[in-house]
Amino acid sequence: MYYYGTEQEAQALNPYMDKAIEKASFNIQRHSMFFNRKELVKYIDDSYLLIGMSFFYKQEYNKARRTFEFVINEYKNNEIKYEAMLWLAKTHTELEKYNRAQSVLDNLRNELDKNPKAQKKVIMALPLVKADMYLKQEKFSQAKEPLQDAIYMPQKKLDLARSMFILGQIYQMEEDYYRASDYYRQVIKKNPPYEMAFNAAINLATSYDTIYGESSRGIVKNLRKMLKEDKNIEFRDQIYFALADVAAKDGIDTLAINYLALSVASSVSNNYQKATSSLKLAYTYFDIPKYHLSQAYYDTAVQSLPEDYPNSKEIIARASYLSELVENLIVVETEDSLQHVALMPEEDRLALINKIIEEVIEEEKRQKELDELMALNAESAASNAISSPMSGPIGSGGWYFYNPTAIGNGLSEFKKKWGNRKLEDNWRLANKQSLFEPEEEELLALNDSTRTDSTGAIIVKSNDTHSADYYLQDLPFTQEQVQASNDKIEIALYNLGYIYKDKLNNYPISITTFESLTNRFPATEHRYSNFARSSIGSLNSLNALVLLL
Repeated sequence: MYYYGTEQEAQALNPYMDKAIEKASFNIQRHSMFFNRKELVKYIDDSYLLIGMSFFYKQEYNKARRTFEFVINEYKNNEIKYEAMLWLAKTHTELEKYNRAQSVLDNLRNELDKNPKAQKKVIMALPLVKADMYLKQEKFSQAKEPLQDAIYMPQKKLDLARSMFILGQIYQMEEDYYRASDYYRQVIKKNPPYEMAFNAAINLATSYDTIYGESSRGIVKNLRKMLKEDKNIEFRDQIYFALADVAAKDGIDTLAINYLALSVASSVSNNYQKATSSLKLAYTYFDIPKYHLSQAYYDTAVQSLPEDYPNSKEIIARASYLSELVENLIVVETEDSLQHVALMPEEDRLALINKIIEEVIEEEKRQKELDELMALNAESAASNAISSPMSGPIGSGGWYFYNPTAIGNGLSEFKKKWGNRKLEDNWRLANKQSLFEPEEEELLALNDSTRTDSTGAIIVKSNDTHSADYYLQDLPFTQEQVQASNDKIEIALYNLGYIYKDKLNNYPISITTFESLTNRFPATEHRYSNFARSSIGSLNSLNALVLLL
């Protein structure tokens, strides 16, 4: 309900709060007239309250508590005690002493009932402070009543909109989408600050539920309109995620997947949203299952995962398992493909290789044209910015991407360091220089470019992707090469069965994988151990025995 800033932000306020404390103290010292247990200067009690509030905003809560308690005890017959009680309840809440906060608020409620002419600001703030106490304890259901009381009072516009927004969030959490949607609509009608209005629109979309017979057409139309607005550029990841949620509820799974992919691709600075969208896609592909794609999006999620993200350790572990799984899947698929091509008639094999070379040349040509166009646009933008420095916010805005000169310089520096890079996940991995020391680099280059035949003679490998030799050199033509390829497949299949069984708990696919292993390689040394355990874990004893035999 309230945001008082981080400890670092509070420290930035310290000079101002200290000044307020100093001036309030001078006022008390120089002007207080306390006779017969009564303060005759009406501004002295306000000064004490101001000192307590200053300590509160400095997050020195114990000093604030003592000051508010002094005001309450010293000015029992003054209405200022009500406000001090309100701040004392806030202080106990921030100190996580919720029972004391509850007691203070109950006493304040009783005091206000005895004095209906008390300050309106205290009466209006009471339900908000009470709701904040429940929200801090994550007692969301109990927070609904004071929030509903608050919206029927003449609140400030922002407090009213915030109360409605939080009520919408609570009902959405409870999956009462009808009431959640109603509150989000009310928030938007109040014309609140843009950030709140934007999030209300997003939450309204994610609260859409087909159970009420509501059409998603208006929601989708509004979200697509938001996509086109320049002010929403940095929020497009959230908009696409909301569109994905609506599409999923409408049963259009393919469209939902496309929107999620766009959410990940358009995420600029919101790591939480990027991780959420990536994980949603990863879960979707895992359930299909498409483990290659699931692993890719798990990897993206892990790279952008905030430290406080829920279940982060489990996510990182699952990403690691999937990486191991995909590595072995690639081995099986690659070696099977190489063996298949090696068995093709020579004419068909050369035709396939020539087609691949044509595609490589075409892709290189397209990429070169794209790079030249990007460089030309950057140079042109930089030139325009220099020739017309007063051209307006597009050329002179504070944001980096509104400054063509900065873009041009950034592109030039990027190419110097990284060269041409395709826009994709893990683009940095194309640069091996940062991963190895010079000696290791040279050794790796030597190993990549040479191999030996059966006599031990060194065979120089081709690195020319435009040459047929490049594609022929790894094909297993000889019996020795086929055996080496089969050895890789055998080990990979065993690893896959183990990963499916012990790490992903997918016993049916584990059994299928181990069956494939024993069918393709009857003499494998792994025939019994893990295959038996996998079978027994998912089938009855008789079926397991049949499989083993």
